Amino acid sequence: MNETYFLIKSAHLTSGYEVHKKDCKWLYSTKDQTLLGYFPNRLEAIEEAKRNQYTILHEGTCCTGCRE
Repeated sequence: MNETYFLIKSAHLTSGYEVHKKDCKWLYSTKDQTLLGYFPNRLEAIEEAKRNQYTILHEGTCCTGCRE
């Protein structure tokens, strides 16, 4: 089942992209590249990003087991 996701990360955080993309979860990190966790939905991710000045770098669809 495909679902929309956001990958939220700071500019220099590159590790873990494919793994978290396949999980179809909301990913966020601090500006010092610390991976913090996930959000269950888009609105929560956006609100947290605004509140902490995180950057949303990617939006798209994914499915379990998919790889780019």
